[in-house]
Amino acid sequence: MPRRSLPSRSARGGASPQAAMWTAERIRDLGPVCSLSVAAQILQISVSMAYKLADAGDFPIPLIRVGTRYRVPTPPLIAALYLPDAPSEPSPDGGDLTTARRHASMPINKSAGPPHGATPLGD
Repeated sequence: MPRRSLPSRSARGGASPQAAMWTAERIRDLGPVCSLSVAAQILQISVSMAYKLADAGDFPIPLIRVGTRYRVPTPPLIAALYLPDAPSEPSPDGGDLTTARRHASMPINKSAGPPHGATPLGD
C-alpha cells in the first residue's frame, strides 16, 4: 500500500510563514488588547508555554483575566518589544534619527548675533 504524504502545514490550516511575520505596524494595529495566543506568536513562544507562564503569574507582560480567558494589553507588549512610538507625522528630514540627533546635539552659539540681513528683536 503506497504511503500518503500529508499536505503542507499551511494547507492543513497551520500558520504560514507570511502569517507568522509580525511587524511593528501590525502589532500597533491590534487595538488595545490581543489574545494570549497572538501575544505568544509575537513573542515567539509556544501557546502552551504562554498559558503555563500566565497560569503561574510569570508571563512577561501584565495580563487581563476575563472569565477563563487572558487578554494582553498591547501598550505593555509594544514596550516589552522596545518598539518606538508610532510616528504621528512624517518629519521634514524623512524620519532620519541620525539627522535629528545631530541637530539636537549641535551647540548654540549665542554670541554670534542674528543671521545676515535679520534684525535683532527689540530694536
